[in-house]
Amino acid sequence: MEGLKNLEIPNSARSDELDDDGNPIPIVDIFENKALGSSVRHDRISGFWDINWLGQVKNGLEKFLIKGNMRLLIGVPIKNSLKKLLNADEQVREAGKELLERLGESPILNKWENFDILLWMLKQERLEVKILLMGHGKSHPKPEHAKIQIYEDSFGNRIGSSGSKNDTFRGNQGGVDFVVISKSWASQENVQQIEGMQHYFEDHWKHSDAKSLEEIHKDDSFRSELENLAQKEDTNLKPHFKWIREIGRIPEDAKGVIVETTGSKVDKKMFNDYDIFKLKLPKDLPLSAIRSILDQRPDLKIFIASTRNILSDELPISPGIWAHSWKVKGWNYSDERRTIPNISTDNLEAVVYKFLGYIQIESKPKEQPTEDNLVPETTEEDNEDNTENGEDIVWNPKYFNKPKYPLRECQIEGVKHWLEHPGCLLEHATGSGKTLTGQMIASRMFEECDVVIITTPFIDIANQWEDDVKRNFNQDLVHIACLHSRKLTPINKSIFEIYESIEKGMKVIIITVNPTLVKNWNRIDTMGIFQNFSIIYDEAHRWSSANKIEFIESNIYPYMKNSLSITAKLHSVGNGSERQQKMLQNNMPKHVFSLRQAIKTRPRILSDYRYIINTIEIDPELELKDAKEIFEELATSECIGNIVSTDIIPTIVYTKTVSDIDEDDAEGKINSDENMGAQAVARRITDESKTSGSNKNVHAQSYIGLHGSDEKLNKKKQYESGNIHCLVAVRCLDEGVDIPTIKRLYLVHGALSDRRQWIQRRGRALRLNRDENGNILDKDSIAIIHDYYPIPVVNFDSNSVCRETVEWMKSQIGKIRELALNSKENTSDYDKYLNHIHRLG
Repeated sequence: MEGLKNLEIPNSARSDELDDDGNPIPIVDIFENKALGSSVRHDRISGFWDINWLGQVKNGLEKFLIKGNMRLLIGVPIKNSLKKLLNADEQVREAGKELLERLGESPILNKWENFDILLWMLKQERLEVKILLMGHGKSHPKPEHAKIQIYEDSFGNRIGSSGSKNDTFRGNQGGVDFVVISKSWASQENVQQIEGMQHYFEDHWKHSDAKSLEEIHKDDSFRSELENLAQKEDTNLKPHFKWIREIGRIPEDAKGVIVETTGSKVDKKMFNDYDIFKLKLPKDLPLSAIRSILDQRPDLKIFIASTRNILSDELPISPGIWAHSWKVKGWNYSDERRTIPNISTDNLEAVVYKFLGYIQIESKPKEQPTEDNLVPETTEEDNEDNTENGEDIVWNPKYFNKPKYPLRECQIEGVKHWLEHPGCLLEHATGSGKTLTGQMIASRMFEECDVVIITTPFIDIANQWEDDVKRNFNQDLVHIACLHSRKLTPINKSIFEIYESIEKGMKVIIITVNPTLVKNWNRIDTMGIFQNFSIIYDEAHRWSSANKIEFIESNIYPYMKNSLSITAKLHSVGNGSERQQKMLQNNMPKHVFSLRQAIKTRPRILSDYRYIINTIEIDPELELKDAKEIFEELATSECIGNIVSTDIIPTIVYTKTVSDIDEDDAEGKINSDENMGAQAVARRITDESKTSGSNKNVHAQSYIGLHGSDEKLNKKKQYESGNIHCLVAVRCLDEGVDIPTIKRLYLVHGALSDRRQWIQRRGRALRLNRDENGNILDKDSIAIIHDYYPIPVVNFDSNSVCRETVEWMKSQIGKIRELALNSKENTSDYDKYLNHIHRLG
């Protein structure tokens, strides 16, 4: 049993299927995700198509896109999805070099928005789209109406389905749609059914009226007709279906939706001055249908104006929904099952605007200060014409102390760029001094605000920021607070101290971690502290997910004064999605200081490095899971042997898990996976060095999240002093931790990680070790980076290889090329590696 034959696929599926708890089971989960994940070819006809279908089948696409190709024939995309299709096609055709390179990386779909997936599939030619309007040009064009899916795996097994289901939310869940599923191995009748579906597909795919996306761009008449059909509403649809169709009309740039029910008595004049999209709730529509907005448009906030409270079992209130009801005496609103009575219309207006992410329009212009009231932040004596000993003063000397060491050109240019483009992104190489650059910009932010928030992804990084900020800022004028769960001062007390400091006229820097900021935002916001604040996103790529961008969009962006994003790489498609550019860059041009610049510039900022490609022979005929397990075990053992047999130098090893060799499985046997975890590898290095006969005792320790901050700090100090020779990590040394004594990296499992990981990990080894005066201690030092990759065994049968395994072995060429080309010694290992990989075809 192989490929599709391994799957538990029913003979039919229905969109109103429920599990044992009464929750709906979408057809995509019953059937499509499974079939996609085991297929290499997929043909699909959809009468109506919604781009959010891509989000519903992410689990299946994750595997399918490694090796699969899809042909999609559409009758009518709903309005928003048509726009996305045409925009994606145009963006792919007009993409710049950087966008093309980044699109070439293998997608990690759970971090991608639906538009990014569409863009990737089109660029990689994994998806071909046509739209068919039969009889186009006549008074009544007939859009393709069939719904057919055909899946084929690498062994020739096929599954076909047909029925009433469109690729929309209603078609997959909560509607009345039904599909029949045929399997080629089940019977000859099934084979004939699939052949009939395939014949229908091919006839209509090749139809003279079937237009590719490129052809639609060139045919204004066809495009106009298609747009009309996409917007057309069937007056015979039931209220629930009308509602689903209406959701597709919500503009992309809408921040929120006002949903009215009959008799809710919403004062429509309240919304005249705001670009808020309003929906009319059908009287007989079940309130549970509100959830369908969030399913299709999770970026939206929803305000429901109802004749009654909506606290009921049919609609659990989520953070994305505020439900308000009109009572005789005024408005009640419900927030996470709390009801607050008698809200005045004025107050209601304010909370609705803030909830939806709009800044309230001023009823009258703010009073402008007179010339007599204008007081400069710094005197001419302080500024000294913005120079000191020939060096630019880019910080605000009122709040920020003069840096101990001369500034680097990239730091000076970074601050100047922000002053010209406030809110921009600084994309500076790891180790180039982004933290100091960010602090200098924070001092300039105080020229327009009282509070600067610095948010980081990890507690260790927050603690480093706190130490640096306390050393560099004038604490007589600036109160510094660090908010996270492991600080001795309770968060409530810290918030109160922040409030007191502002009352005293002090400036405030709040250093926090991303989860704490999100969790405590409402609590802090209710104190009125953030009426005038700026924010710095450290390691900004950690804010690029849809949920975090939504948090910024709703809670921060409308109210902040200024922002700054800093990272080594944003790690997103092209220059980031439109929402990322708006939220993390304020649509400003970014300032780039690349790794190559950081290595080549003089005086030196980062160390040169030597890149060593270690290859492990793997049989490409193995199934992917088995191939990976063998590779990981062999690479780990080879790494340990290399460390034990060579000179003792400060080393970091990146492994896959945190597991310990002493942990047994359920049967009391040592699991082979446990030998490759961080704790196990550290122990193996230490033990094998004692028995190697080389008289070298390598002291290795794990550096993982299971250890507390104090324990990790102690290990870091011992490593820097030479008492620990090797740290073994999973993710805790990926970013933000400054350990300049590192001289050697082993990317055992990191070799197959995402782009962000290996860029950050490479940066760990390139930091130069300096003395207290900033002088480089070892000017001739060069970092060593060991990377491990699978290559095919010498003799393999090309006719029986596993395609997944082959694609896995070939997937790292782009990464290796970048690492090798930036290496001081353009190693011949790269050419040898390519020769091995080219044998796979």
